[in-house]
Amino acid sequence: MRFRDGRERGRIVIEGRFLADGGASGTVTGTSVFRNLRGRVAERCRSGRRSFALRRV
Repeated sequence: MRFRDGRERGRIVIEGRFLADGGASGTVTGTSVFRNLRGRVAERCRSGRRSFALRRV
């Protein structure tokens, strides 16, 4: 994403598996880096690992 004072680049990683009952479970991790106009890292953000479980209705 572009902003007036720099750019942000994000990444999302999903690890998991599909279940026999039609659901899914696993983890999601998100990271983001904001760089100013000179290309220097101004801010970093990490969500950590978050678990999820989806059930078919």
